[in-house]
Amino acid sequence: MILRSIDLESFGRFSRRCFEFRRGLNLVLGPNEAGKSTLMEAVPAILFGVRDKKRYLPWGRGGACRGALQFELAGGSVRVQRDLMTDEVGLEWADQLYQTRRQVSGKASPRGRSLEKKAYLLELQELLGFRDADLFRATLFFGQGDLDLDFGKSLSERIKTLLSGSAEIDYDQVLDDLRESLFSVTRENPWGKDKTRDRQLELAEKELARLDGLLQQSVTARKEFSTIEAELLDLETGLAEDQRELDKGEKYLQWIRTYWQLEEQRSRLEEQFSIAREQQAQQRCLTQERETLRRQLSAVGLSLPEDGSVDLHERLQEARRSLLQLRQLQQEQQRLRLDLADEKKSSMFLICGWTLLVVLGAGFGAWHAQPWRIYALLVGVLLTGPVWAWTIWKRVSRSVRHSELRGKAQLLEQQQQELQRQLDLLEEPLAAAGLAARLDVLDAQLDAWAGHREKLQELREIDSALKVLPTAEELAGTVRRLTRDLALVEERRQQGRNLRPGVDLEAAELADAEAELEQLRRKIAAAEERRNRLWMRRAECGALLAGRPQLEEDRAEVLQDVVRLQGRKRVLALACEVLRDSVSHFRADYLERFAARIGPYLESASDGVYREARLDEDLSISLRDEGGRWKPLTHFSRGTRDAVALAVRLAFVDQFSHGRKLPILLDDALVNLDGNRQARMLKLLKKLSLEHQVILFSHDERLAKRAARERWHVLTLDDGSRAPARPIKEEQNAGQLHLL
Repeated sequence: MILRSIDLESFGRFSRRCFEFRRGLNLVLGPNEAGKSTLMEAVPAILFGVRDKKRYLPWGRGGACRGALQFELAGGSVRVQRDLMTDEVGLEWADQLYQTRRQVSGKASPRGRSLEKKAYLLELQELLGFRDADLFRATLFFGQGDLDLDFGKSLSERIKTLLSGSAEIDYDQVLDDLRESLFSVTRENPWGKDKTRDRQLELAEKELARLDGLLQQSVTARKEFSTIEAELLDLETGLAEDQRELDKGEKYLQWIRTYWQLEEQRSRLEEQFSIAREQQAQQRCLTQERETLRRQLSAVGLSLPEDGSVDLHERLQEARRSLLQLRQLQQEQQRLRLDLADEKKSSMFLICGWTLLVVLGAGFGAWHAQPWRIYALLVGVLLTGPVWAWTIWKRVSRSVRHSELRGKAQLLEQQQQELQRQLDLLEEPLAAAGLAARLDVLDAQLDAWAGHREKLQELREIDSALKVLPTAEELAGTVRRLTRDLALVEERRQQGRNLRPGVDLEAAELADAEAELEQLRRKIAAAEERRNRLWMRRAECGALLAGRPQLEEDRAEVLQDVVRLQGRKRVLALACEVLRDSVSHFRADYLERFAARIGPYLESASDGVYREARLDEDLSISLRDEGGRWKPLTHFSRGTRDAVALAVRLAFVDQFSHGRKLPILLDDALVNLDGNRQARMLKLLKKLSLEHQVILFSHDERLAKRAARERWHVLTLDDGSRAPARPIKEEQNAGQLHLL
């Protein structure tokens, strides 16, 4: 595989450039700041993207920042392109006729986890052998003056994973799967996982034990079934007898309770009947006494209302007071009317006559005595002015007096109306007594009442007593109702006596009889509960007896499962043990195998001075010194360390490419080497270019002469941002060295 071209658009210094490469060694020559490192960084940026989107965006220019890589394979070509601002990628496989075979596209951000990114990385892994940007930089990508082996802890772990073969076949995962399979079969686990929860084998063994227990229970179920049947028969007989006794006792108690309730009701009705009869006799006696008193009072001239009320005396007094007040009001009204009539008389005729006389006299004097006319008029005014002033004052005073009299008349009118309403209310009871609302009649009646005060008081007390007692009709109705109720109660008592002639229990003994019945009920309830439990147990025993054939079949199946799971347990445990030992032995020597792969590259890089290296668990490298002792790489010179670093990187490429001959990129990686070591490194790179495409980026003009002499493919970069790439010399040679 070779990198045929790099197309850049608005990428760093390059606005729109295309760089083409060939097989073998390629040299990209240019001074510092000409864009060599930018061109080299474009390769991982296009393949894997960048986190800092503005890193390669040209200054002062916005828009897109794109790039594309064209790879040439034995059977066709692959084009990878990316928009670094949006991370939109495309990877297209083509045949030798540049016909598209398949392609993927989508968004593949370095931070993303989309399905499109996963599909893109799978295609990238098929192309390069891996899809990790850090691994790419640690193997195929040599930075400026960077031949160190400081990979960091995380990258070192991934490299060790790849070296051990776990990337292709995850033996740990296989071992974990075997252990999980074993752990799903049984909880007996020597690797420290949860050992409390039962698995398939333990569940099957418990099920087998349960079925054995059920079969053992079915053996004793037959005997228990017969015992339960006999006990149930005895219980049913006893329950039937007790239930009959309970029904009999409840009926008897109900009859006794009803009998004593009727007896109590009869006693209560007789008491009420006696009270009603006494009230009836008392009411008749009081009525007769009241009629006697009324006749006696009527004989002496006292009138009483028909309803027998004796409060007529108070009403007579109230009517007399109202009549007296009414007469007084009428007299006051008469006086007010006379006062009003006097106020209406007026002396206006005299005042007007006097005024006319004075005016005529003043006019006559003014006519005959012209010089004294003013005095004549003044005398006329003096004679009439006071008279008219007194007249006006008198009129005003009379008007005020008239208003006061009218107000007082209205007040007397209201009082008269109120007294008249009271008399109207008293007129009905007076009319009922045959009396008229006149003072002479009322005075005569009050005199008669005053002489018979004691009889009137006695009559009043009789009326009060009669008001407390029910009426004669009410008492008669009560007596009839009580007589009927007593007859009904007596009839029911007689019916009860006919059904059960004798009464064995008194009312006070009912509580004891109820307690005995309650005890019998509890006995019956306990027997029924015992019967229900026996029924349930009999059903369980019957189910065990009926299900014994099925239990035997289930036990046979479970026993087969137990035997099968025990065999699976033994096989999985043995497989885990064998695989664990095998993986341990394999991983114990994978570093030795990789160290052996480093040897040939180390021998070429050191001109045969060093032929072998040793790797520790942390990927630190040791070499043999002149005495044959292993020493850390830090004990050796810078040139030796660079040679070892290059050898290790080349071994990584050989190890991780899986047969793919991938391009190798170096950015002034030989700048720190002296002339001899640089010559050896170039010799090694030239030898390496026979199998791998090597692209070397450098500012050393001496390499240009050597490139021309040895027919490398050379691209030159000047310090202008838009100058085209100029090939110094192009010849067809499979062993060309391309230095960038």
